[in-house]
Amino acid sequence: MCIRDRITIISHSLGAEVACNLLFNDNENAGFATPKQNIEVCLVAPAISKKKFKNYYNRNKENHFVDSDNYRLTVIYNELDFVLSKTSKILGIRISFSRIYGNTRLGCNCGNEAYELEKYFKKHFPFSLIHLIHASSFGSSHHSLSYFGSNEFREFIIDKY
Repeated sequence: MCIRDRITIISHSLGAEVACNLLFNDNENAGFATPKQNIEVCLVAPAISKKKFKNYYNRNKENHFVDSDNYRLTVIYNELDFVLSKTSKILGIRISFSRIYGNTRLGCNCGNEAYELEKYFKKHFPFSLIHLIHASSFGSSHHSLSYFGSNEFREFIIDKY
């Protein structure tokens, strides 16, 4: 069996929920092993809220994350993303429904959700790296090809490889 030193996980939209469930346990009684390798996580237009990360250190691993974390998180968000912001203009006023029918605030930074997550990391996970990338070069599209073909996603790839 070949074990890699580094693993990169990239998800789009609701795939962020799957990636988070793969990387840390929502339930403290879960007995599933979490990866020991260096993990690069890139959540592209994550259709989740920052609440998911309250359990970020709930992992089954020997490392207690006191000195360093083996996970590096990048969040690529787009404030213009129509699907995540669930934005509508009513009487000329832009209204966001990002908490209704599933909280998608992180992926569109509604209410500064991405910045709040970054602050939360600095306070609660000081040895864990988080990098935010604001993607808007392709407008309001939520399509994965728009994100993966963007200059902002290339910035992530070039930075990592």
